[in-house]
Amino acid sequence: MKSKKAVVGIWWIVTAVIAVVVLVLLLVFLSTGVGGGIAQLLGLKEQVTAGTDLTMAQSTCTNLCTQARVATLRDEDQWAATQYCVRSFNIDLNNDGTIDSDEQNIHCDESPINVPCDATLEDGSAVNEINCTL
Repeated sequence: MKSKKAVVGIWWIVTAVIAVVVLVLLLVFLSTGVGGGIAQLLGLKEQVTAGTDLTMAQSTCTNLCTQARVATLRDEDQWAATQYCVRSFNIDLNNDGTIDSDEQNIHCDESPINVPCDATLEDGSAVNEINCTL
């Protein structure tokens, strides 16, 4: 016959194991999103996910240009420091699952993103993507 202490002890061990599993699952889902968490647990997610889709990069660059246009810019240095000029993307252009060296650090004004942008500085002078690299 089992003692009451042994049954209570096993119950606590089982409860602790279940709690640890739940915490691990929660951390996976919170760090990768629900869909990514399930894919990661099942091993369905590719290892190289640092790349950005070309369409997403173009959309992001368009939004960054809009933000730069509405900002108050004193000079070309401030323009060159905007996210439109600074942000770069890694895009898997050949869809081979890896980011090659020629697919890294592509800026908004560079091919294949090619999102032009211009803005007006406080003094009325115009700047554009050419002024991003001073």
